[in-house]
Amino acid sequence: MGTSDYYSLDLGVLINGYLLYEKLIGNEIGDRPLVFVGVLFVLMGIQFYTSGIIIDLQMRTYFESQKQKPFKIRKIHKPQG
Repeated sequence: MGTSDYYSLDLGVLINGYLLYEKLIGNEIGDRPLVFVGVLFVLMGIQFYTSGIIIDLQMRTYFESQKQKPFKIRKIHKPQG
């Protein structure tokens, strides 16, 4: 789960919010391609987010089945005092 899912979801919400404002003040929005772009960005953000969750679950399952940790600690620094 990275920043691309949040950026695309936020952009889609902003576009759709703008189009909602245009619709509420009485303008027609049905023939604009921006409607499809806004929906596309929202769906892309949702897909990126759910893909990240699924990949994280797969990584955890893989490392737990191998009895390994997904990281290695080289050195532990103890506080002085």
